[in-house]
Amino acid sequence: MSGPPRHLGPWEILEEIGRGGYGAVYRARHSRTGAPAAVKLVLAGDGATPEEIRRFQREIALARTLDHPGIVKVLDVGDEGTRLWYAMELVEGRPLYRLLAEETLPWRRAVEIARDVADALAHAHARGVLHRDVKPGNILVGRKWGDEDVANGAPRNARSAFLADFGLARLSSSASRLTRTGMALGTPEYMSPEQAQGEREKLGPPTDVWGVGCVLYEMLAGRLPFEGTSAEHTIEAVVLREPVPLRRVRPDAPPALERVVRVCLAKRPSRRYRDAGALRDDLDRVLRGERPQARPPARWGWRVAAAAFVAAVACWAGWLARESGEPELVAEGHGPPGAPSRAESLAGRARALRATDPREAARLLGEALALERDQHECRIERGLLLWAAGDGPGGRAEWQGVPATAAAWSRANFYMAIQALGHPEGFDFDAQLEAIQDGSGRESTIARAILELLHREWASARALLRGLPGWEAAMARGYLETMDPTGDPAAAVREYGVVLAEGLHIPWVHQMRAVCRNRTGDPRGAIEDADETLRVQPASPEALEVRANARGRLGDHVGALEDAEAALKLRPRFPGALLTRGTVRGLSGDLAGALRDFDAALDLDPGFEHALFNRAYAREQSGDLQGSLRDYDALIRVRPDHVDARHNRGSLRARLGDDAGAEEDLEVAHRARPDDPLPLGMLGRVRRARRDWAGAADAFRGFLRLAASDSQRAQVTAWLAECEEKLREERAKGR
Repeated sequence: MSGPPRHLGPWEILEEIGRGGYGAVYRARHSRTGAPAAVKLVLAGDGATPEEIRRFQREIALARTLDHPGIVKVLDVGDEGTRLWYAMELVEGRPLYRLLAEETLPWRRAVEIARDVADALAHAHARGVLHRDVKPGNILVGRKWGDEDVANGAPRNARSAFLADFGLARLSSSASRLTRTGMALGTPEYMSPEQAQGEREKLGPPTDVWGVGCVLYEMLAGRLPFEGTSAEHTIEAVVLREPVPLRRVRPDAPPALERVVRVCLAKRPSRRYRDAGALRDDLDRVLRGERPQARPPARWGWRVAAAAFVAAVACWAGWLARESGEPELVAEGHGPPGAPSRAESLAGRARALRATDPREAARLLGEALALERDQHECRIERGLLLWAAGDGPGGRAEWQGVPATAAAWSRANFYMAIQALGHPEGFDFDAQLEAIQDGSGRESTIARAILELLHREWASARALLRGLPGWEAAMARGYLETMDPTGDPAAAVREYGVVLAEGLHIPWVHQMRAVCRNRTGDPRGAIEDADETLRVQPASPEALEVRANARGRLGDHVGALEDAEAALKLRPRFPGALLTRGTVRGLSGDLAGALRDFDAALDLDPGFEHALFNRAYAREQSGDLQGSLRDYDALIRVRPDHVDARHNRGSLRARLGDDAGAEEDLEVAHRARPDDPLPLGMLGRVRRARRDWAGAADAFRGFLRLAASDSQRAQVTAWLAECEEKLREERAKGR
């Protein structure tokens, strides 16, 4: 065929936008509506073979069985004589391979693209369809024409990666004879081992998972996982070799992500994700900073035939060495020139287990250090792993073991400073800060910020941490947003997620994220994080208290009391647990028990704001209005901007006849929360009692503009009518 026709059915052909092995794709528009589309037709035209025609027809049939936002949809099908074509949705963007040629993707963006592709494949797998040719050329990055959500700047949950070209797809149950037994179909660099070896009976959803793994590796590493000088050499690499570990070529990729890629690229299909849906779910976990569920295969365990080959070569090499008179190296830790030492091998195994089993990884690093005591980077890594395994003092002991003469000394002090956020006791920060001055600019800046945090200098710490990269800075920012009374708990949740995405499942980080999830209205998420802390540290009173708080928010008062009691058994003088138990008791109607707990918490910590607020409320409920007023006064002296305390004290002052004081508090609360109807409603009542009809009417009108229940609106409407009638009477008298 010399060129495409000018029209195919109702579609006007405009320009070529891509081509594959036997088909070409053109930009087109509908001659009547002007709607754009992409039109694909067989390249050979009139000369297409029967096999090409059948394959094209099968591609259309399979694509039309799929209806998913991440799969390019077939719009129209036709033929012009022997010219087969079909029109599909037009994606305004570019193939992934072009994007990769122009820029290096941030790891989160790469994961988002892979996640969208896996989600589309999950839909296909659920309908028994295998793609069998997942590669950057078949992934389009952009938006579908007419997708207004993405066009108008929708957030990240708007899809931006689309799967196309089901030319090699087949039904997983199909016995199609379009390919001869043993023939490998696909692109060598992205073929799975079973595809490369023509083992058609082994093809299934894990075959497509392999393709996604190859694409994800390429997006992150900027190189293919398997390459060769020819198709044969590439297939040899696919079948026999492991790719370079991801974090060696992309150090900022979190260990959890490396784990996902390893599972995708397991040589045996049974060791990969069972389907693309399972892969999608783990990619979602990586994006949330959670631990993937899949376990990576042991390296090299797949090689049965290859291991025999290597063993034979080793025997031959040993025989040759003896025959030539060369000495044979048999001592442990020795090997061929350039081979890793025993300590280095142990350290490598430890790094592979960092995200999944920190205790075992720490044990392996301990063995490595017993062999080579001067491996101080291993000592620093072991300290991190011990901390992640719940042994904070053990981690600090490792860092303290790095001598001042070692190059790693500054870094060891840096991690002691990071750990001090959660465990400041016994930490000589001034000495450590002086040591860190010799470290990198980033490390010393973070260390200075931590010192400010420990001194509760929130503004200066925020200025130091702004824009700093790395999980260490993220941890410090998370702590800042958690502890600063004006902090953003949602931002803290995101920052702690960055730490966890590194594979460092430090119990304290999970516990702090649980605190913030409670504050953001996510008690179920808080329970998940608290459970993760308790899995590593079953006797953590802090985690028990956080979980008690979350259970109370969900209405599980029995479970909340059990957790609070357990926390107090572990630490009887724990103000937080006393506060939580008192709160649950109050919600259960036991005001006397609640007041006892609040009193005990304030005896331990007289400035405990939450305990002051809750005791003030409980005292008011029990009839002790003056005691309640004293608590609100004490709290507002410390926190003049405490909106709830201002609102409650205003209401209480109104009950006690202090209308001027009540109006002052309620106006402060309204200015702080202009969208909250409650201060306005109470302010209107106070002004109405003072016969300030104009002020009361303004407050009542503001109340009615905001959301409120029907019963509240009815009462306020009646009061507003009364105020307006009084104003009319006053105006009439004035005339």
